[in-house]
Amino acid sequence: MSDISEKVLQAASSALTCFKDRRLLIHCITNYVTVNDCANALLAAGPSPVMSHDPGEAALVTASADALVLNLGATEYLTAMEASARAAAESGIPMILDPVGSAGNPFRREMAGRLMSLCKPAVIRGNAAELLSLARDRSIGRGVDDSSENAAQRTGIDEDPELMAFARQSGCILCASGRTDRITDGRTLLFLENGCAMMGRVTGTGCMLSALTGAFMAAGNTKKESMPEPQPPLFFAAAAAAFMGIAGEMALERTLKCGGGTGSFHIALIDSLFLISEEDLMERIRVRS
Repeated sequence: MSDISEKVLQAASSALTCFKDRRLLIHCITNYVTVNDCANALLAAGPSPVMSHDPGEAALVTASADALVLNLGATEYLTAMEASARAAAESGIPMILDPVGSAGNPFRREMAGRLMSLCKPAVIRGNAAELLSLARDRSIGRGVDDSSENAAQRTGIDEDPELMAFARQSGCILCASGRTDRITDGRTLLFLENGCAMMGRVTGTGCMLSALTGAFMAAGNTKKESMPEPQPPLFFAAAAAAFMGIAGEMALERTLKCGGGTGSFHIALIDSLFLISEEDLMERIRVRS
């Protein structure tokens, strides 16, 4: 096993232990299409979800949470997001920003900028087109399902150096989901090859990953004082992506055995997030630098 794989697995093991020892509270302001999936994904993994979208209480909820996840698909809740971002900054908890749809939507890019000015995200998680659109502050994509490969074809460049530059400039970890996930803090670039194509046929898998990333980053934030060799935040972000990708692989295997389709896969994915073990992670992880 490579040194990189070992570090990601150590972060994953620490997070799973934290999930068992402590009921982490993850505040998600996410879109109505996927709010139930995000809640169930967190419950399956171990942490507790809370979805408070009311501006009157959102900041109070964030102040008592272990992480904040903001999904720009919920544009109607911008006021609540801003209040929560301020509370996250004051509390020192990690904020995860999912700039869904920003690749082709200047309003959402403006939203992202406003939120980032209130609280520096621990992680910005989206597809490559969404992340590159934030880096360039212009539209380069067409929708929420735009792939890393499509973004690269349209821009005509290798996007990896630009993602790393944006990570350095913003001070945030970037997680660009795609056929191969790319996770970078601006200094190190990790390539994660777990997952399956069926994940793109079920709505909400990206939003679920953002919610889980919040949980993993909260675990890293919580456990760092007690870990003999604490792993950097980059590896907790990578561990979340590996956890979700491997759960997708396990779900596909369960779905194929029963002859099911996307509906069966959807249920099997939640089951796999509940059933996944450290042994599964160790046997299946495919990460390199």
